[in-house]
Amino acid sequence: MPEFTIQGVRLNVPRQVASPRIYDRIREGMYENTEAKCARRRIVEGDRVLELGAGLGYVTTICARRAGAQNVLSVEADPTMVEIIRGNLALNSVEEVDLRHGAAVGETGGKSHVTFNVTAAFWASSLQDNGRGNQKTVDVPLLSVHDLMAEQKSTVVMMDVEGAEADMFDRPWPDHVRAVMMELHPKKFSPGTVKRIFDRLSQHGLAYDPEVSRGDVVCLSRDQEF
Repeated sequence: MPEFTIQGVRLNVPRQVASPRIYDRIREGMYENTEAKCARRRIVEGDRVLELGAGLGYVTTICARRAGAQNVLSVEADPTMVEIIRGNLALNSVEEVDLRHGAAVGETGGKSHVTFNVTAAFWASSLQDNGRGNQKTVDVPLLSVHDLMAEQKSTVVMMDVEGAEADMFDRPWPDHVRAVMMELHPKKFSPGTVKRIFDRLSQHGLAYDPEVSRGDVVCLSRDQEF
């Protein structure tokens, strides 16, 4: 199994879940670079971090090093990735992270499970059908972001959920969330969805943070000095 070190984080990356593009990004030190910078600059010791979409566990590890592993709750929907993430957390001595298998959404509609589309390249797996025929479907637990935030009393939420962010903000978010960092996926949205996301975050008291946002990876925070 190929092992890499990126920005001080060790990662085992099995060939069956990655593509040449991902390997190149890791070798170049650019894999999830903006997300990593956001985490390093905006998460402080004692924060309670909720991460939706753990990927390889790279950003998870950074969050754990900043906030303390016991203060990180990470969710991953792709069942093929859970043990890989767990191994990478152990490789970096942050195995106290609370890692859970499931797909996080804004509202579950009373359902306990949902169909999840798994692709060979882990980063493209999502709740949405990509229409390319190169995926398999699996049944995974369905988790409410509101239940997770209430349980953990999250202060920071990070998410890369391949379009599921569109419906995460229909209900008001709790005041204890001081920052949201997420990758937007506008190609998966209907027109106007990005504006709706920002409008609703603004209504929840969260404003665009230009210092650490870049392109589709954005940070929004409550008024405070960093």
